[in-house]
Amino acid sequence: MLFPGAGSSPATQGQGKDEFDIIRLGRQLKGRIVDHTQNHGQDNRIWSKALYQWRDLYIYLPPGYTRNERYPIMIFLHPFAMDERAFLSVVEYLDEQIACGKLPPMIVAAPDGSIDGEGCLLRPGSFFHQLQRGPV
Repeated sequence: MLFPGAGSSPATQGQGKDEFDIIRLGRQLKGRIVDHTQNHGQDNRIWSKALYQWRDLYIYLPPGYTRNERYPIMIFLHPFAMDERAFLSVVEYLDEQIACGKLPPMIVAAPDGSIDGEGCLLRPGSFFHQLQRGPV
């Protein structure tokens, strides 16, 4: 599901607060967010062969994105005890910096790095850190 800065404008009646917030956020961006999550009333998660489970992921596409161009990719790794939704608090700033030319146009992927794919505030953990350290 796309949440573009311009384009489709889904009705917000009957939608949950989170879904309304992502639609509002999408309207403010010059780029757009592709929602591969189950956070906003619809299950759009992607299957991870490596983890053998469904995972949430947001993808940010810069203003003027076209499939025919090549873009650098940034992976947004959320902080410990959080999930992919942490990206939503920084995407406006990122979008603004790209739109004004302070950052180059780029694709940003924000995966859920919680241990089990569930919210992890009460059970902190992340697969973004090394579980074992090798010899130093």
